[in-house]
Amino acid sequence: MKKLGIQLAVSCSLGFAVCQGNTIHKVLQQQQAQLITFINVHRLG
Repeated sequence: MKKLGIQLAVSCSLGFAVCQGNTIHKVLQQQQAQLITFINVHRLG
């Protein structure tokens, strides 16, 4: 029973890390998109 609890805790923390990774990835993508827009606007301006 204790072994199962440990496995569950490990998979939970791994899942959380994946979740955080996805969030960070989305934020980076948004920032990159904003940067590209910014550069394009200045190039045209």
